[in-house]
Amino acid sequence: MRKLSLLKTRNNIIFTRNLSLQKHYQTPNIKFVHSLSECKKIIVSERSDGYMIGGQEIATLFLENGMLSAFLLTKIHKEYKGDTYFPLSQITDWQSKIISSRKDYTIHKYTKN
Repeated sequence: MRKLSLLKTRNNIIFTRNLSLQKHYQTPNIKFVHSLSECKKIIVSERSDGYMIGGQEIATLFLENGMLSAFLLTKIHKEYKGDTYFPLSQITDWQSKIISSRKDYTIHKYTKN
């Protein structure tokens, strides 16, 4: 049995379609969920702030279900070809503040108005 070491001082919720993943990785601070309802139950029961780390699909899911009140978005100052993009249309009414800017990227903090 392998151990998956994420942030050891935090509780981690891994949202996955792979139903057998939790059999291979076991550690006390990691919980695996396979649905939004499972995720919500853990968040409500632990009564703490959480941090979603993920891409377009998980961000869209959380945005559409009102599960984000703030987030950080890194804007890279170069175009890349790709087939998946962050759902910017879902945050047009959010307030943006630049928290870090470098030559190659800018980090924005978005909060709901």
